[in-house]
Amino acid sequence: MFKKVTCFLITVCCVISLAGCSMKDPQATMNAPAIAAEENKDKSDAFLSKLKKFLPENAELIKITNLIGLEVDWFEADLTGDQEPEILISFMDKDNRIGIIVLEKDGDNYKRLYQETFENEDNKLGFEKLVNMRTATLMGDETTQVVISYDFYGADFNSLSLHVLGYDSKRKTIDNFLSVMDVPKANLEVKGDSILVQAMGVTKKYSWDGNTFIDEQIFSKPDVKNDDVAIHYSMSAEGPLEVSTDEVTLKVGQRLILIRDDKLKAGERIMQSADKLENNDMLDYVSYRNYIAQKAGTLTMTIVPNGGYDWDNAKDIKITVVE
Repeated sequence: MFKKVTCFLITVCCVISLAGCSMKDPQATMNAPAIAAEENKDKSDAFLSKLKKFLPENAELIKITNLIGLEVDWFEADLTGDQEPEILISFMDKDNRIGIIVLEKDGDNYKRLYQETFENEDNKLGFEKLVNMRTATLMGDETTQVVISYDFYGADFNSLSLHVLGYDSKRKTIDNFLSVMDVPKANLEVKGDSILVQAMGVTKKYSWDGNTFIDEQIFSKPDVKNDDVAIHYSMSAEGPLEVSTDEVTLKVGQRLILIRDDKLKAGERIMQSADKLENNDMLDYVSYRNYIAQKAGTLTMTIVPNGGYDWDNAKDIKITVVE
């Protein structure tokens, strides 16, 4: 009996020993991801260092935000259609000018395919050092374009610029097919095969006609509900601004909607000033020409027509909010 037990124990020990030979060191397993991450970082840093050699003298590499909001150092897009993505980087030079460089693979290295520095008038304003890039198919074929946009910032407004880089198949070069510069209080949306830019109450649609990008003003009317208070106004190329009323009364929670009826290309500026400092927030800004009354008080809303600078034809509207 003793011999059988002894043999059984020896057999078990042998099995455990053999199994132990195939086991990994737990410490080694824990270190593996960290080592891989460090190697990837080293490769990324080395690649970034290679890209920075293409920057102009005294220029700073600018971070890029992509469609999902990530901040990256470079952007990849197959502009030429050769199934090999180009590398795009952005920079700011010593004169606060924003620029773009497009690089293509050349063996184990890269070569400069395109470079442009943009001449913004508003480049003395604040800049958050971010350039947005997104790919789009805007030109009616299977080629890819990159929509580039960035903002300079004043005290209470942004100044938007956008550019569309693509491949000119006839000239076999990268080209900037659309530049819209220094648009105040603007935002953009890439929608299908077109770009929408909304600024100071005017929406423009930029689309490709086969040769160039053309702009078309989009006119839309807001959805007015029964409880809303609506004010209509209309600009004219010359002469005063026409307004449906110069005084309205709202209840707290009620919505005020401004409706522009003309179809001029010029934008307008809408400003407000309260009778008391504590009433500056009595109207909550929801979107352009759309407000909700927050608390009781009185303020004056001013509409400045014809680009927002025609003060001679500006109109004041007295707005009273009651409980």
